[in-house]
Amino acid sequence: MLLALAASLLSPPDHVPVAVAESGAEAVSAHLLSEADNARIVGRSLGPSMNSRHAYKAIFWERPEPAAADANLCIRLAHRISFDPSGPASQWRPEVGLGVRSRDFGPEFATVFPDEATTERCAEAAGWVPAGDQSEAVSQYMARLVDAVEAARGAEELQFRLACRPEAKAECAEARQILATLPLDRLNSIHLESDNYEMVVTDQGATVRPLTPDREGRWPRAVFSFESDFGVSQPWMVTVSGPEELEGVLLKRITLVRF
Repeated sequence: MLLALAASLLSPPDHVPVAVAESGAEAVSAHLLSEADNARIVGRSLGPSMNSRHAYKAIFWERPEPAAADANLCIRLAHRISFDPSGPASQWRPEVGLGVRSRDFGPEFATVFPDEATTERCAEAAGWVPAGDQSEAVSQYMARLVDAVEAARGAEELQFRLACRPEAKAECAEARQILATLPLDRLNSIHLESDNYEMVVTDQGATVRPLTPDREGRWPRAVFSFESDFGVSQPWMVTVSGPEELEGVLLKRITLVRF
């Protein structure tokens, strides 16, 4: 019994009372994180997730600092937690609380280009991208994206391939200008891509095919997405090729549907 009690005290909560969620980010942080973890938190955000009144995504982060990988790059450690009503919406009752759906802790990166990263600038940085367990690859591709934007802002001929899809769109005629003005402070996520994958059978018996690095241990491509400003414009999806040396950039306008 004592062991079970100790385990329950150590296990993070798997539900959030509605009253706590409605009280704001600080209350949610105090409920979901340990006292020791909360002591390291310097910033919190809590916002809606999906199209539901009671679905939330929370981010609690530790002090950002300059990253060694690139002069413009910042790094911080963050808790990313999402929670929403448990079970079918028609059967959910507020007194049941909100179930934690995902919980991740790890490094995030942001760039302060064209400025050099300092502790003060990193504290004000926006456009943080979670890296999961791929910090090296993500930081490399963040640096390559900045290289592409910097080159596009210059006057010299680009030394990498630049493509835009669909080519029929009038704005693709200004692909270099689009690249030069990408809103790096609205970066939202990065997805590492490869042509390799492996077959994995989950504990539930399902077969999945996660992507894996190539034979040299490299991720050949990374796809960046940006936050959308619904009603104003649709965001670009940017594919960058070449982690060590920039090889190419593909710009693709995506259409988001809001339900």
